[in-house]
Amino acid sequence: MTTNDILPDFLNEKNFDDLIERINDFDCLRDGINEVFKQVVNRDVTTLVFINNIDSTIIGFCTYCCSSFKTGGIVYPAVELVSFGIDKKYQGVFLERIDGEEDCKISSYVLKFCIDHVENISVEHICARFIILYTCRDEKVKKFCLNNSFSSFVASEYSLRGKDEYLDNDYSMVYPILKK
Repeated sequence: MTTNDILPDFLNEKNFDDLIERINDFDCLRDGINEVFKQVVNRDVTTLVFINNIDSTIIGFCTYCCSSFKTGGIVYPAVELVSFGIDKKYQGVFLERIDGEEDCKISSYVLKFCIDHVENISVEHICARFIILYTCRDEKVKKFCLNNSFSSFVASEYSLRGKDEYLDNDYSMVYPILKK
């Protein structure tokens, strides 16, 4: 599989009906993330869906929304990656990069695409300074995020959510958006 075989598209009410069967077939091996994906069209988030151009299956998805991040007593605009999932069929699969970049796993390519997209809209439109991600409590997922330029942070100290039973200090990630 090459980068030309991956088609990113925004999920919306117009194409949701065309994709519903494929959305229902999607399985990233995490029931909570699968359920979020199935109900995403009813939420106030933006969703990027990645389609395999060869067989039209869904490779993965990422949902995001505006948020904030507090550091040094200052609150900065941020974008929160609400959920991110790669179908089990594509987990651990390497992707041949035809753009001159080093080959990588599909999951890393999709996450990097999402980060680049958020960085572009942040610079052009919303001036976000950080991307934040609260991952599931899994060391493998945490390692994946750390290997893709995220850093851990203590959510209770940096999040405006304050005390939140779903925030876990060991699995809260931040990615600084650099001004271009």
